[in-house]
Amino acid sequence: MKVKLEDKDILEIIKKDKEQALSYYNQHLKPRFKKYYELYNGEKIDTKKYRMPESSFISRDVLVTIRALMPDINKLLFSSNPVEVTARSGEDEEKAAKMQALLNYQITAQNPYHTIFTRLITNALITGCAALKILWIKEYSEKEIDEIVPKEKMQSLINAGFQVKSSPVYINGIEKYRVQYKASYVSKNQPVFEVLPYNEFLFDASALSLQEADYVIHRKLVNYDYLIRRQKDGVYKNISKIKDNVFTYEDDDVLNKPHYISSSDKNKARKLYMLNEYWGRIDIDNDGLLENVVITYCGSQILSIEENTYSMYPFFVFAPFLSMDSIAGRGLAELAENTQIIKTALIREILENTRRNNNRKIFYKVDDLLNPSQMVTSEQYVAVRDSADINNIFAPEPFEVISANTFSLVEYFDKENQKITGVSEMKHGLKQSVETQTATEAVIKYESAASQVQTVVLNFAESLKEAYRFLVYQNQRFIDNVQVVRLLNDVIEINPQDIKDIDFDLNISQSLSSGWEDTRRRALNNALAMMIEIGEPRNLTDNMRIRNLMAKILEESGLKDTENYLIGLEKLREQAENG
Repeated sequence: MKVKLEDKDILEIIKKDKEQALSYYNQHLKPRFKKYYELYNGEKIDTKKYRMPESSFISRDVLVTIRALMPDINKLLFSSNPVEVTARSGEDEEKAAKMQALLNYQITAQNPYHTIFTRLITNALITGCAALKILWIKEYSEKEIDEIVPKEKMQSLINAGFQVKSSPVYINGIEKYRVQYKASYVSKNQPVFEVLPYNEFLFDASALSLQEADYVIHRKLVNYDYLIRRQKDGVYKNISKIKDNVFTYEDDDVLNKPHYISSSDKNKARKLYMLNEYWGRIDIDNDGLLENVVITYCGSQILSIEENTYSMYPFFVFAPFLSMDSIAGRGLAELAENTQIIKTALIREILENTRRNNNRKIFYKVDDLLNPSQMVTSEQYVAVRDSADINNIFAPEPFEVISANTFSLVEYFDKENQKITGVSEMKHGLKQSVETQTATEAVIKYESAASQVQTVVLNFAESLKEAYRFLVYQNQRFIDNVQVVRLLNDVIEINPQDIKDIDFDLNISQSLSSGWEDTRRRALNNALAMMIEIGEPRNLTDNMRIRNLMAKILEESGLKDTENYLIGLEKLREQAENG
C-alpha cells in the first residue's frame, strides 16, 4: 500500500474524526453509561435530587433483572456447540462439518469462552452498547531439529539460511549426515476475542451500523514495555519520538484513576501512554478512492500505517434493544432505572417511618418532675412530685401511620418492571401462583415474558452471527497449516483446503427456542420405546434400526464414542445372519 499523504495530513484527518467521536461520547454516551453502571453496582443515589430520606438502602432492581436474565441467555446462545455450520449443498457437508468443529474449538478451547461472553452480555444488558473485538494472531517459535539426512538435503538447508551443525554418519555403507539446526514453526494461528470497556470504544456517530461507519477507534492505555516490544517485532516505529506528556485521559473521568497509577521516573517501562488504533477509510494514496487502513498513533506520533487486511472492521456491537438513530442501542438498566429509584425512595420512607415509630419521643411535664435531667440520663427511675398525677405526666409521640398506598406502589412498580424487561418472578419459578389469576392468564403472562426474552436473545444472535461469519472468512484466509481440533472425544485433523469455498448457513446454538434440545431428546426416546414395544413385534423395524436410533440418542446426549456402549454394526449383522 502506497502512502502519499504526509504524516501531518494523516494526523489532521484522524484527529478530526476522533474529536467528533469523543464529543459524541462525552455528551451522549458517557453520562448514560456511567449512570447505568452506578445503578447496577448499587452506588449512592442523589437524595436531594429525588427528595428521599437519607439511608444506605438501595433497591437493586437493575442487578436482579440482569442476573435473572443471564441463565436464559446462556441456555439459548452458549451451549456446548455455540455455532452450527450448515452446508447448502450435499457436496459441502464434510467441509461444513470441519468448519463447524474448527469454529467451536477456536471459540470454546482457544479463548476463555465463558468469561468473555459473560462479560460481553452483562455489559450489553447494562449499557446497550457492548463491543467485541476479534483479531487474528500468528506467532512463531523455534525448535531444535536433530535428524539424519542425505547430503543434498543438508546442502539445501544451508542454502536456505539455516545454521546447520553436521557430522557424517554411515548407514549400510551409505554416507549421510546428522544435522542439528533451529527451525521456526507456527506456534499460534488463531482468533483472539477481547471485550472492550465502553470508555475505550469510539465510533462514527453519523452511522447506523458499525460496518457502514467511516471509522472506528479503539483507544487504550499501554505501558512503555508494550510499545518497545512491538517495535522490536517490527510492528511499530519511532517509539523514541513519543513525548512523555501524552499520558492523558482526554478529561475522561471514567478512565482517569491517578491514585492507582505508578508515576516513578525510575520505572519507565511501566509508564502509561494513550494508544489509539484508528480503523477507517482514508484516501491515503491520493487516487480519489478510499482505502481500508489501520493507523496506530500516540499523541502526535504515528507508529504504524497498515492496510486493513480483514476487509471489514473487526468490531461487533451487542445490544438487547436496537436504536433507530445510533449504533449504540438500549440496555436493561435504562428500562429498570425508574423502578429502582422509585422503589428505593418508597422503601426508604417505609424504613424511616418504622425507625421513627420504634423510637418515638416521650413528652412530659417539667413542673411535675423533681429532677428533669433524669429524663435524658440512663437512670432507671425518675422522681416525681407527690402532687403529680402519674397518668398525666408522660405522653408518647403520636404514631405515624404509613399510607396504605405505599406497599401497593412497591408491588405496582415490580410488575411494571416485569412488563418492560420481560423478567418475571413466575417465569423464573419464584412465584408459582398469583392471586386472582386463572391458569390461562398465567400461561399468557409466562409466554409474553418468554417472548420478550427471546427478542433480546435474537438481537444478540444476529451480532453473534456477524462475528462468527467474520471468523469463517478469516479462517479461510489465514489458516495455512494443519489444525488438530479436539472436541469431546473426537480428534479431527483439518487441512486448509478442507475449509475453502464453502456455501454455508450459520445457526447460533442449534436453535433459539427454549427447551428445543430437551424436546428433541424426548421425541427420540419416545420413538425408541415405540419401536421396541410395537415396531419389532410387528416386523415394522429390526435390531439394526433400533441400534441406530440408540446411537443417535447417545450422540444427542454428548456421548460421541457410541461403540463403547453398543454392539458394532458388523457384529450385529453377523448375529442376524446366524439367527
